[in-house]
Amino acid sequence: MNNNVKERPILFSGDMICALLQEYSMPGQYKNQTPRTRGLNRFNNFPEHLKERGWEIQEFIEVEPGLWLAVSNDESGEFPDDDFNPWVRCPYGKAGDRLWVKENGQMPRKAARILLEITEVRIERLLDITPQDARMEGIESVWHDEETDVCLWKDYSGKSNGYIFARTSYFSLWDKLKGAGSSKMNPWVWVIKFKVLTINGELK
Repeated sequence: MNNNVKERPILFSGDMICALLQEYSMPGQYKNQTPRTRGLNRFNNFPEHLKERGWEIQEFIEVEPGLWLAVSNDESGEFPDDDFNPWVRCPYGKAGDRLWVKENGQMPRKAARILLEITEVRIERLLDITPQDARMEGIESVWHDEETDVCLWKDYSGKSNGYIFARTSYFSLWDKLKGAGSSKMNPWVWVIKFKVLTINGELK
């Protein structure tokens, strides 16, 4: 492996492990991205005194691989408060780095069977997810019409038979993992896109 390529651990739920195994067999069909909030807490808890003065985060730009800068809604793109640090480094790495998947709690690297390679990283609001990206989050189809390609997507809250819209299904999954109503808070998230390199601990 290239010495410049770093490997880091990442944890997935049982449902998402299954989706990764399916993705390995049929790339681009089941799961090739994941949203994470780790390291973005101070941006999701943007200082109230700045909000009251009309300041907000407009977007994030990647200044160098793995290093990101929050841009404000001001013409300068900067923030007026020296106490607010707009810089953040992605804790999952950058394109080309690898993630080894932790299963069943604290799994050591040598026992990891699934290895991912990051292909893209970006920061966006959770509710900005597209229907296609929602499908690539590994949500489960509970019904599929082969003629029209129409799907019914799983309701992870268990309150209905399913959803017509993939985004709604995905938000129900987010709320199941993070707590009821969490998706409505619309946090900034890392969107980590990847390809599955191995599911058995050995590269192809």
